[in-house]
Amino acid sequence: MIETHTVNALLDPALRRGIFFNALTYLNGLVAPAFLFCAGLGFAIFLSRKNDDIVTLGGGFRSYLGKCLFIVILGYSLHVPFFSLRGMIGAGPEAWTAMLQVDVLQVIGVTLILLLAIAVLARSARSRIASVLALTAAALLWGYRYPDGPGAGPPAWLLAYFSRDLSPLFTIVPWAGFLTTGFLAGTYFTVAAASGREKEAIRSFALISSGFLAIAPAVSVFTRSLYGAGDYWYWSAEYFLVRLGSVGLVMCGLWFLLRKGEGPGSAVLGVFGRESLPVYYIHLIIVYGKDFEWSFVRLIPRGGDYFLCAGLSVVLTGAMYLFGRWWGATKRAYPRATAFAVRGLVAASLLSFLFS
Repeated sequence: MIETHTVNALLDPALRRGIFFNALTYLNGLVAPAFLFCAGLGFAIFLSRKNDDIVTLGGGFRSYLGKCLFIVILGYSLHVPFFSLRGMIGAGPEAWTAMLQVDVLQVIGVTLILLLAIAVLARSARSRIASVLALTAAALLWGYRYPDGPGAGPPAWLLAYFSRDLSPLFTIVPWAGFLTTGFLAGTYFTVAAASGREKEAIRSFALISSGFLAIAPAVSVFTRSLYGAGDYWYWSAEYFLVRLGSVGLVMCGLWFLLRKGEGPGSAVLGVFGRESLPVYYIHLIIVYGKDFEWSFVRLIPRGGDYFLCAGLSVVLTGAMYLFGRWWGATKRAYPRATAFAVRGLVAASLLSFLFS
């Protein structure tokens, strides 16, 4: 994730061609699907442990819903062109349109809210699976029916979730499909783990992922003509399955490599997994923060080569690891103080936006 954003922000345009760049682009294009897949898988594990609290709208439900809404707000904050309400009003409609742009955080937050609603309304495992499968199918098939979006009927804030004109990088469809498939995989895995069949489940995932990689390209020979120029690489169910299959195989390999949960590899991944949200938000500001003189895009306005991007990626990854360890340890030692500090930071940021 850090390497992808560093390369996207800094790589010299003259180097953005050739076989190596194309291969790197494909690999980097798996980051967002993996991020979404893990969010869905994580919700499945959470639901398996807190199901009674969720269906009764208890404290776990309210806490998780609040976290989802917070994720959505963070997503919008990354696209505010002026961190000032007065500046936004003075800039006109263009500034508000830019702020409404949907990013991966809004996709995660909104899709998790939908899954939360399904968990409350559909009490049986079978009805939940059927509902999520229907949601996944809708996400995958959207591009066949509405590759140019739903038109200009919905309000701008809602249209931004479906229109690439307003949200060129992420829309709720088809990207929500990666999260819902992660939930389906996580649901199956938790059941298998309860009976000691984790290895069988992972082998099934690997077989299914390989099937996606084998079948989808063959099917695309007959379906690619259904899409306009460039639409296939965004909307198509076939390319979705190629990316999902690639992510699935990588994750299956990591499970076999790290399944004992021991050693430095598991420890490092554990830190990034537990603190993924603050790491995601902070590293984006460091890389793309145009309002900060110390951001990568301000320090290196002309970009650089692959070696520079790789070096900065390593340094920033190390810094984010140290931050994640420190923040995790601080939360465990001072849970109330850190919760109060986060709320205070959010409140101060909101007041600064309203009155600066």
